Amino acid sequence: MEKKRNIVEWATHYRQIVILVTCCLVAFGIYSLPQMQKNEFPDFTIRQGMVIAVAPGNTVNEMVEQVTKPLEDYIFSYKEVKKEKTFSTTRDGIVFVQVELNDELNNKDEFWSKFKHGVATFKSQLPPNVLAIQVMDDFGDTSALLITMESKDKTYRELSDYMDELKNRLRRISSVGRLTVSGERAEQISIYLDPERLSHYGLNGQLIAGQLFAKGFVTTGGRIQTPQYVLPVHVEKTFNTLYDVQQQIVYSDPSGNVVRLQDVARVVKEYPHADSYIKNDGTKCILLSVEMKKERTSYRWKMISTACWKSLRQSFRRRSICSALPTRHRWWATVSMLSCVSW
Repeated sequence: MEKKRNIVEWATHYRQIVILVTCCLVAFGIYSLPQMQKNEFPDFTIRQGMVIAVAPGNTVNEMVEQVTKPLEDYIFSYKEVKKEKTFSTTRDGIVFVQVELNDELNNKDEFWSKFKHGVATFKSQLPPNVLAIQVMDDFGDTSALLITMESKDKTYRELSDYMDELKNRLRRISSVGRLTVSGERAEQISIYLDPERLSHYGLNGQLIAGQLFAKGFVTTGGRIQTPQYVLPVHVEKTFNTLYDVQQQIVYSDPSGNVVRLQDVARVVKEYPHADSYIKNDGTKCILLSVEMKKERTSYRWKMISTACWKSLRQSFRRRSICSALPTRHRWWATVSMLSCVSW
């Protein structure tokens, strides 16, 4: 009686067949590798959205009866909405409704487009004091590339100028999507009145403010600050420089003597106190978030990344800054890759 072979003995005895099958599998794997779709940021469907309704002055009970319940009834009229996962939160003057869609829904963009149009039409059925209903559905957008720009010598305004040029270059790349800048700070003109100087000329803060408003200070540009109060100052576009503001005449007498703003106040251009800011390695900076359009292969993604980096270097080299970056200005343009692609 012939002894039954185990798998190892069988493979050893028929080694030619095993080698042939192994070679076929390896060859098939090598052939299939280039054809395999690869994506560092695979597509996935976000099925959640948010509906926000605002009615200032309404109490919680009024919001529930007048806004929340009618809005929920309307939302539940859509068969694509998963009712058991949709809920609302009501506060004084505002209601949040978190909407989740059914798993069977494939074309969410088509639904949200139809849903937004329907909500805009439904708003007319709500009380007149409901100022707005906002539908938010873009929770799936993620940043593929983060670029931080920082300097110990350059101002936020200069950094913003360089960032604007970088954005213009990146927009030329077909695979670049939305560009969002965070951490920017706008300069303002601050006027700090000196009480002693005001007393010397017989003036006060209210009179100064009246004179400035009479000069046509109409667009937001700064503030008047005293120990007692802070008064917004609105600067017309014709007053583009600090000197223009300092030279404004705030008082004149019949003899022709004039008092200019710089005579009774300290006028400075500065950055307002920031409630929040962005830091990179302990240094304040501005951040550019780059979202990519849908790409099918990592090869294309590497091309995009290389193009972004070249655009970044060319943007600074033209101003002869790039060569001085590591030593003189300590200027950095840091690119953080949120993927497994290596530079």
